[in-house]
Amino acid sequence: MSTPSTRRRGAAAAVALLAGILLAPRAAAQADATTLPPDRMGIKAPTPMMPACEPLAVPPPPLAVLKVPKHALPPIPIGGPGNPQPTNGPAREADPVAPAGTGAFTYFQNRPVLPTGASRSAASVVEPCAVNLRDTAMSVGNWYAALSRDHGQTWTNIFPQSFFPALDAGFCCDQRIDYVRSHDITVWLLQYGYSTTTRKGSYQIAVANGRDELRGANPADWTLYQFDPTDFGFPLGTWLDFPDVGFNDDWLYLSANVYDGASSNFVGAVVWRVSLFDLQNGNSATFSYLTDATMGGNTYRFATRAGDGTGMYWATLMNTTTIRVWYQNTIGVQRNYVDRTTAAWQFSYNDTCIGPDNRGWLGRSPIGLIRGACGTASELVFAWTSDGNGTTRPHPYTRVARLRVSDRSLLAEHDIYSADDCWAYAALDSNSLGDVGGVIAIGGANRYVRTSAFLIDQYDRWSAVVAYRMGDPTNNPSGQAFGDYFDVQRSWVDERTFIGAGTFMNGGDSSAEPHYTWFGRNDYEPAPVGLAVASAPVAGVPLTIDVTDINGLKDGTTGFRRTFLPRQGYALTAPYAFTTGGTTYIFERWVHDNLPQPEGELVLTVADMGTSDDTAEARYRARRTLDVVTSSHITTPVGITVTPRDLGGQFGGFTPFSRQYVQGTQVTLTMPAGSVGGHPFKQWRINNVAYPVGQLSVTFTVGSSDFTATAVFLVHTPGTFTAFGSGCAGSNGTPTHFGVGQPEVGQTIDWGLTAGPAQVPAVLVLGASNTLWQGLPLPLPLPGAPGCNLQASMDVIIPTTTLSGGATTVSIPIPNVPSLIGGHVFTQFACVDLAINQLGITVSNGLDTRVGGSR
Repeated sequence: MSTPSTRRRGAAAAVALLAGILLAPRAAAQADATTLPPDRMGIKAPTPMMPACEPLAVPPPPLAVLKVPKHALPPIPIGGPGNPQPTNGPAREADPVAPAGTGAFTYFQNRPVLPTGASRSAASVVEPCAVNLRDTAMSVGNWYAALSRDHGQTWTNIFPQSFFPALDAGFCCDQRIDYVRSHDITVWLLQYGYSTTTRKGSYQIAVANGRDELRGANPADWTLYQFDPTDFGFPLGTWLDFPDVGFNDDWLYLSANVYDGASSNFVGAVVWRVSLFDLQNGNSATFSYLTDATMGGNTYRFATRAGDGTGMYWATLMNTTTIRVWYQNTIGVQRNYVDRTTAAWQFSYNDTCIGPDNRGWLGRSPIGLIRGACGTASELVFAWTSDGNGTTRPHPYTRVARLRVSDRSLLAEHDIYSADDCWAYAALDSNSLGDVGGVIAIGGANRYVRTSAFLIDQYDRWSAVVAYRMGDPTNNPSGQAFGDYFDVQRSWVDERTFIGAGTFMNGGDSSAEPHYTWFGRNDYEPAPVGLAVASAPVAGVPLTIDVTDINGLKDGTTGFRRTFLPRQGYALTAPYAFTTGGTTYIFERWVHDNLPQPEGELVLTVADMGTSDDTAEARYRARRTLDVVTSSHITTPVGITVTPRDLGGQFGGFTPFSRQYVQGTQVTLTMPAGSVGGHPFKQWRINNVAYPVGQLSVTFTVGSSDFTATAVFLVHTPGTFTAFGSGCAGSNGTPTHFGVGQPEVGQTIDWGLTAGPAQVPAVLVLGASNTLWQGLPLPLPLPGAPGCNLQASMDVIIPTTTLSGGATTVSIPIPNVPSLIGGHVFTQFACVDLAINQLGITVSNGLDTRVGGSR
């Protein structure tokens, strides 16, 4: 036994089974029922999931494989005296028409299942089955599987040959698929070919939980269980075939015929059940089984939904006048069967029902196997094909037996027949009202075989079945074969309606066309649901949608509308950027049914539209460019911090640089502290808006146009002291004039003198010029003082006194007046020095003081 290794884990459920056996109430066996010993039990571990195979293009199977001989089953014996033949009238086929009035049969959906790459069986042995779970459908059959995410409008191919790990001789043919609503699981059965290496041919049971796992089409989402004949006591060298699947509240039921691997001879049959709880939870699965040695007959078919769901009923044909109906309690192992007498019918290996092109279609398996079965709260319904039987039934037809659930007594028999055509391979299910839906194959000398759907309810009775064709075939299949069974199941969306799977030939021998249908009375016709898709503040944005609407429409340009069947899920994808009229718009968010969705998520995923209209709006914002620059006199790049990240994922940068934001974004710019090249930062200016002087960080909202952020820096003019001219020698040497400090506005400087006469009066001359004074050119020689010149215009005179060493200092505050920046003040010291010359003074050199500062 292998160890559970799929993505879902769980403990083995053997203990649960044992408790169920010990605690189960023992229902009293009916008086005429035969009760048998307990069946054999086992536990099946989930199959380890190997890496999924690459979905390569898989060619269709060779003709030699497709042209399988008839199922080698023992002939059904001729029975004894039977009931009187049913007396109902003939069935008829009709074209589906637009509903007129209450109770009209309606195909809500009738679509071919022809995904690109799918194999189309050359022998038309399609045997399609289909299931739906809300908006998601899956259709399987011989050599193909397909998934639809839009109620069957479009289909994606799934290669059953490579979807799951290889088993025995590889995927062979038969498939079944069922949805179990009580446990919200989809069960997919695949049949694998007989292998001379493994000496067996197995079934693989794949289980997906819920709609999303089914919809995802990911092999890893399915839990796998494998069954082969040795699980049921048959020897190696055998293989399983001709499956059926049914379920009740707690158990999945399966059946198979067993064949010899060398001769393909029939060697037995089996029914087994598997715990739905285990399958749902990915546990090792409890199962038990019965074989034909106990049950008799073969080709068992389950009446799913019979009674109150606490048991399971299945049937087999023991002879041409006896149907054996089994019952098994859902809890414990109580089971029994009854044999009921039917009207006589005809078993045949030979009738193929020849069509207009001289090809038959009933030659694949014997006439006389139960193909259709279902249950209601009060009835069991089984259907099988009989060979022609008397003058009113000259061609193969379908016999229906209805039995009461409570005691399995025969309620009625009906024949679905006509004088012109064969009616065979009926599939059945019941709806929530207790009505029966069916799919049946119809063909004859004057019409090619096709499948049609029918209803048995308050409008149409078993006494006069009316079937509605799914399409018009172009030919009969080659090889005298049209498969062995079809499928009908209760719809998930509205349990009063049905999902049907059928087929017909359309375009030649290699052109079998499986069909997926959703049908019922127009009383229950689903109201379409609309999706209105818009964009703001601009229209014309191209959007993609992952599903196709009922009008065949998919992607669109806003604003547009799509119409779906109810409960549809969808994913809308918006482009990140859209340009129109020279402006680029950037996606912001979706708004679904007036509820804003998370910002920046391009895909709007709506799992379920429900039954009312949806609105979806893609919101955009204009993209704007922010240019960050500095004053023109700043040539050094300046590092600026910018938040948040822009559309390109960038923060700050070195000037000059650009960033892009959507309109309405709040942006913060931050200047580092300090000056650049000696020029102090002054303020930020955003377009024409000046922000406070000295504020390093500014926050603003991106507006309706591109914009520029300028870091404004002051122009700094340095203050300087420049000596000019020369002084004249005095009693203490030659006086020298100098400046101390930073000669800039708002600062205080010292004008100083050295080498002047000691302790004498002196003056500091301040002038606005060093070239002209009162019309006289400067420097101006002083009379009586050889070598001494006036260097500065005497506009202001400040008296002072030299110290004992001949030095003096005058401190002057420079007003903080920006207009002074760049101006010049010319100064010179003059000292009393009586003995040095006739004028009695000596002078210093001149000093040019340029006033500096920033503005």
